[in-house]
Amino acid sequence: MIATIVQTLAPAARDLTRLDAVKAELGIADAAQDAWLTDAIRQASDAIAAFCRRPEGFGRATWTETFRFAAGRAEASLLLARDLAPAITSVTEDGIALDPAEYLLDGSILRRLQDDAPAPWQAAKVVVVYQAGWALLAELPYDVERCCLDLVVRAHQAKGRDPGLRSERILDVIAQSWDTPGGDGFKDGLPRDVAERLGPYIRWAV
Repeated sequence: MIATIVQTLAPAARDLTRLDAVKAELGIADAAQDAWLTDAIRQASDAIAAFCRRPEGFGRATWTETFRFAAGRAEASLLLARDLAPAITSVTEDGIALDPAEYLLDGSILRRLQDDAPAPWQAAKVVVVYQAGWALLAELPYDVERCCLDLVVRAHQAKGRDPGLRSERILDVIAQSWDTPGGDGFKDGLPRDVAERLGPYIRWAV
C-alpha cells in the first residue's frame, strides 16, 4: 500500500502560546520587546513541533490522504498520518463516496464496515478528507503551551549571557559549569525537563 497526504487547508495559527502570556510570565508591561518575543514564540513553537516529529505543527488543519492498494491486496484498517483529534469529512472508495455508516474512526485508525461489522478495505484507491490537530490555543493541552512558555522565558533570561552556563559559584575561586545542546541537560536540542514533558505528544513511527 502507498499512502500520500496533502494539506488542503492550513491551520489558523502555529504559535503554541500568546505574546500577552509570555509578557505576563516575564513581568513585562511595555511593548519594547514585542518583536523579539514574537520571534521567540515562533522559534520555540517550531522547535517543539520538530521535537515531537510534527513538522506540520499542532494547529487544526484539513488533510486529504490517499491510500493506493496493490492489485488483489486487502487491508484490515487504514492508519491516518495525522493523529491529533482527527475528524472525518468524507471517505471515497474508487470514486464512490461512502456513507458514514460504512466506516468507523477509532482514534486515528479507519476501519471499513459492512452491515455494521468489520470488513477489509479492498478498493484500489481510498481517499480520506479529514481535519486533525487542535484549534490553537483553545484546545491545545496546557502542558504543551507551558513547554513553549518555558522555552521563551529561558531564551529571554539567557539574553546577554553564555547560554551553556549551568551554574556559577564565587567564593575565593570562581567555579563554573556549562551545558550544551548535546549535553546531559538537553535531549534532541531541548532542555531535558521540557523534552520529558513533551513525551506524550511525540509522533512515533510505526
